[in-house]
Amino acid sequence: MNQSEHTEEDLARIRRNAAEGKDDPDLMARVRAKASGIEWDPSIPPAERIDARQQERDEALAGTIRRFMARAAKLPADAPVEAPRPVASAVQVRLDWYIPPRHKRDTFATFRPQTISQTTALEAAREWVESVKRGDGGALALIGGVGTGKSHLLYAAIRAANEAGIHGAAAGWYDLADLFRQAKFGHDEDVTEARVKKARILGAAALGIDEIRPTSGTEYDTTELSQLMTRAYREKQGIFVTSNYADEKLSKIIGMAATSRLTQITVVGPDMRQPENRHLRAV
Repeated sequence: MNQSEHTEEDLARIRRNAAEGKDDPDLMARVRAKASGIEWDPSIPPAERIDARQQERDEALAGTIRRFMARAAKLPADAPVEAPRPVASAVQVRLDWYIPPRHKRDTFATFRPQTISQTTALEAAREWVESVKRGDGGALALIGGVGTGKSHLLYAAIRAANEAGIHGAAAGWYDLADLFRQAKFGHDEDVTEARVKKARILGAAALGIDEIRPTSGTEYDTTELSQLMTRAYREKQGIFVTSNYADEKLSKIIGMAATSRLTQITVVGPDMRQPENRHLRAV
């Protein structure tokens, strides 16, 4: 009797037993043995067959353990043990994504205002974070010359939002414009990666855009940023931008509608990038 006939006979017996309410331990043991890959030998009791198969598995596992212990015994007693790598938290991952190396240490606590306008900007940045935490969004623009602490406050705000459990994203405007163009006009794998990054940024509850300024001079950049600002206003996404351009000059870059939604604060102060002012920089 071949394997197929034997299986059909077993199934027929199982159906008859079920219809008649009979129990057939030997038949069920044989079926289980086949399912487990155990060679059927009617002279061996079913329980012993199952035990033999389990013993084979136990011996295989024991062999693996013995080989591992043998390798370990060859190592010096003082061999260093590699520590497990820490798993980065979601907050740390986002900070690594969005905050450039130069601004990794920027926080509100390390900002040292030297003028009244810098103090005002610090308080406005803190209030922007609170507004985002309340789910009210908010659109803040810090406008001023180079080295006055605008970028410091932007990245400090994005850090504070993330540490409060809010997805805060940030990017320089040049980088963001390049990303949007790549997502629109790129090719193959580059398009996919760019679209993933774009979606991640647009999905953030708080978004910082650093150094808004003229890029390629195309209408595309102006349209994209204007649409981003409009969407942020509609969805209550917090927007924090910095720029050296104000009012009409800023409107030429991002559009009148986008500019009108921004609360602009002018930041005046010494240029912290200059060597003679480095003692005033954040600690």
